[in-house]
Amino acid sequence: MLDFYKKAFISLVAMLIVCIAISAFLINKTFVHSALLPKEQSSLEWSAAIESDRARGGHSQVTFSDITYSLDFELHVKSSIDYPYASAALEFTNQASANHLVDLSNYSHIRFNVKCSPANVLTFVVYTVDETLTSKDDYLSYRAPSSYFSCNEQWQQVEIDLAHLDMHEWWLEMFKQKLDSDNYNLNKVAKIEFGSTDLNH
Repeated sequence: MLDFYKKAFISLVAMLIVCIAISAFLINKTFVHSALLPKEQSSLEWSAAIESDRARGGHSQVTFSDITYSLDFELHVKSSIDYPYASAALEFTNQASANHLVDLSNYSHIRFNVKCSPANVLTFVVYTVDETLTSKDDYLSYRAPSSYFSCNEQWQQVEIDLAHLDMHEWWLEMFKQKLDSDNYNLNKVAKIEFGSTDLNH
């Protein structure tokens, strides 16, 4: 089981003004919990990273306030282009791996507490290596299964099953994959990401 527990706090602001807080990141691995925050206590090495639509001419942006004791940031999603998006990520920096990848295949779930104002829907994404398609520095070429989760002004616990994430059809079509080719492998993970629901498309 994969549970992130310890304090991860996210505040997110879109043009709809969405404020989000995530705490209690937990990774469960056969009854063993792996914390990602506070950062110095994390069992997995990572660095904070951002993604947005700026490369496509958009104006969305991400600003971090804290990445040491919590994950505290703002997402400003601006609808100046089609499919605007912004996200905050934990990029793994495994020094034992030349590609800084981590093996999460023994983990089954991620669990965290979340609240946001006003109520909204966000995405949780895992970037995994496709041995045939992935180019190291091109995150679009990674298989990125995801799950949606809802949040509101009250703290609530979210648990996501890492074995039952969904692949986007547009990605499969872009890379000329069969629509039923929705498998992914968690043994080589580059990053996990929280983002707006228009992420990438």
